[in-house]
Amino acid sequence: MGNVNRQISLEVLESIVVNVLIPTRISSDTTPTTLASVGTTPTSRHLASPIRGVHPRYLESEGIVPFAFFDIRHAIAAKDIICTRSTGPLELCVGDDMDDDGQRMWLTCRFVTSNELSEVTVCASALCFFYILSAL
Repeated sequence: MGNVNRQISLEVLESIVVNVLIPTRISSDTTPTTLASVGTTPTSRHLASPIRGVHPRYLESEGIVPFAFFDIRHAIAAKDIICTRSTGPLELCVGDDMDDDGQRMWLTCRFVTSNELSEVTVCASALCFFYILSAL
């Protein structure tokens, strides 16, 4: 994730992301792109969280946090949900970066290759990473 609030703890960030992704916790006014709508539900192995791992190395310095998911479908749904400006808990995750018009930017996302990932973390073997960048 990027343009992430640099003051937020990793535990709070991960908890908020999990809570917006788990279908039973998503309110009816949220985007319909949920884990259930992509044809999957979490298995008992990762019922509590579709997230395989989070790497905090650049959270405080750059507001960038890579996430890994157990399933690429979860990563796609997460990218769609998290990168869509909304009201609610995700607002606490948004950093202070401004766009060219002086407006506060929302979280930005993109998938990264394992080569790009290996440049910023030693967890390059984990699958289904996406990066929310502080600036695209």
